[in-house]
Amino acid sequence: MNFLIKIQNQLHTLFSEEKPTYTSQNTSTTKTSVYPLGRDYRVKYAKPLEKYALVLFERTDEKNYEMCYARGLFNDRLEIKGVVDLWVKKQIDIAEIKRSYEELEIYQDFEYRNPNPDIDKAWTKVKNMFFNDEDFWEHAEWKRCYIELLKELKDNKAFEKLYPFTTHYWLRFSIDKNIKETWELDTYIFPTVYCDEVPRTLDKFYISFGENLQDRQYFAELKEAVNFYANYLNTPPPKSDKWMYKW
Repeated sequence: MNFLIKIQNQLHTLFSEEKPTYTSQNTSTTKTSVYPLGRDYRVKYAKPLEKYALVLFERTDEKNYEMCYARGLFNDRLEIKGVVDLWVKKQIDIAEIKRSYEELEIYQDFEYRNPNPDIDKAWTKVKNMFFNDEDFWEHAEWKRCYIELLKELKDNKAFEKLYPFTTHYWLRFSIDKNIKETWELDTYIFPTVYCDEVPRTLDKFYISFGENLQDRQYFAELKEAVNFYANYLNTPPPKSDKWMYKW
């Protein structure tokens, strides 16, 4: 099938009433789906904005991980076809595509580089997985706080020798590359998600020590939260893979 016709068929389905998330595989998908390595894309309808969220990524040989290069909101299906054609079929560099489509936001890695390349790679993976999100336009304030949290933790010398990873976006750490020695599942740092059970009178960041809401300590200042968390992690983790569940 002609490449652009294939895109057109996918986008025609996307514009239907259901409006699922679509990739070039012409089927609804999740990030854990098994597809060939290489460049691909997702399109999802952002109903409140009456726009379409496009994410450009490349599947890697690492299980359940895609390197996301750019994302953006578009009004017109023809623009999406144009971007996808450049990205997937013509394999054009993302910086060059950006020059033609200002709607695209290109992924930016951390400025600070960890001296350990494996730890630095783990930080990039955490940040990039968070960037790889078709709903990036939602909850902008909370997501801004999350990125600030990542930067503050990576810049902090107390975390320089720890390997970061996430469980449902909960930011956790291990002392080894294979995530075999880490702290319990409910030990993590996170921006506060406000809801009926968590009122806005509570501060912006919290550290969890257990599975219940009362097992949290809240902080108004990010640096204070990070320093407290660093001190807490001075306690050695259990030497077991019991708590290694991760994304």
